[in-house]
Amino acid sequence: MATFGNGGWATPIALVVTVLAPVRARADASCNEVFDAGVREVETPHHIYYTNSSGKGRDRTSESVFDGAAVYVNATGTWKKSASVHETMVESAREQREKLDATCTRIGSEPMDGQPSTHWHIKPTEDSDAVESHVWVDAKGLPVHQRLVMPDGGTRDVRISYVDVKAPAG
Repeated sequence: MATFGNGGWATPIALVVTVLAPVRARADASCNEVFDAGVREVETPHHIYYTNSSGKGRDRTSESVFDGAAVYVNATGTWKKSASVHETMVESAREQREKLDATCTRIGSEPMDGQPSTHWHIKPTEDSDAVESHVWVDAKGLPVHQRLVMPDGGTRDVRISYVDVKAPAG
């Protein structure tokens, strides 16, 4: 995917890659910290929980797991090994860094999902097709939560866990 915030449910793992990766430091040097967190996330085993809220009472959820070797996706109630190659996702994250501009503003320190985190607001430039988002980065420099504000007014929440990550059964 070339833009952030426009990921589909078929490949939800790409959402975090495409949201965090495009933040480029050209306009705002503080974006480096957010971008680096996104790359660390893609390189670290993790379990992601997605909630897409339209504001019309139709929340959709999905999950993905990267166990250090492969990506698994559960968008329909069944776990499937993704055809996406992890190395390609990391490479894509790094390439996207050069394509889009954004301003990153440190909102402050606040707990997120039970851990101390730094809250960042990411605002893409007007000529970007990216979406506005908020990212919470923990003390280890890993993103633990993200909220995207979609053009239709909905939100997409992404919670990321790095504890006891294992390939799903099945």
